[in-house]
Amino acid sequence: MLFEKPDHDTLYDALIRRDPAHDGLHFVCVTSTRVFCRLTCSARKPKSKNCIFEDTIAACLGAGFRPCKRCRPMLHHGGADPVVTGLIEALEADPGRRWSEQDVIARGHDPSTVRRAFNRRFGMSFLEMARLRRLGSGADSLSGGESVIGAQLDAGYGSGSGFRAAITRLFGTAPVALRGQALLKADFLETPIGTMVAIADDHALHLLEFIDRPALSSEITRLQARQKQG
Repeated sequence: MLFEKPDHDTLYDALIRRDPAHDGLHFVCVTSTRVFCRLTCSARKPKSKNCIFEDTIAACLGAGFRPCKRCRPMLHHGGADPVVTGLIEALEADPGRRWSEQDVIARGHDPSTVRRAFNRRFGMSFLEMARLRRLGSGADSLSGGESVIGAQLDAGYGSGSGFRAAITRLFGTAPVALRGQALLKADFLETPIGTMVAIADDHALHLLEFIDRPALSSEITRLQARQKQG
């Protein structure tokens, strides 16, 4: 219990106070902007209902959030490794670029060294980080009403089938179903009487229920169906 993750209210209070004690240990994902930040970020603070707190940058990227351009969480996380810093800056300059090991070699780096450095610092390789950045950009384009082919190009995918497969794996639905739809996000909340799950999009809270409720899975299925019909 000593290392139990603080609850939502505690982390939100730390965000409001810009508490340096949480810097690098927790990150805030803002559902209204699809950006994630350090808790010490100087940007205008979001509403509590628009915040999801994650323990790792990998989790933030995996959920489709982009790093904040003001607090630059990926550059400030961990030690000042010039190899990591240089590759992250290159990724931020062109997040839609499709990176390969040959690109890493062309910059004078050994791919295995880069892989170890990124896994040690972020829990994922540089190429995986770049792939998630591209997919996040593609999902945002689809949610904003962009065509599937337009979102595919925004994400740097030359193959339509590859883009569709990657989006389906990450979001559980085909790209066409995301077009113009507000993306649903889920988070678990610890309460004095049990764990709850909250599901929302950028505009509203759609579900708040205890996870042990027998009908929860069917409620989530109906919610997903309504989103697709909307």
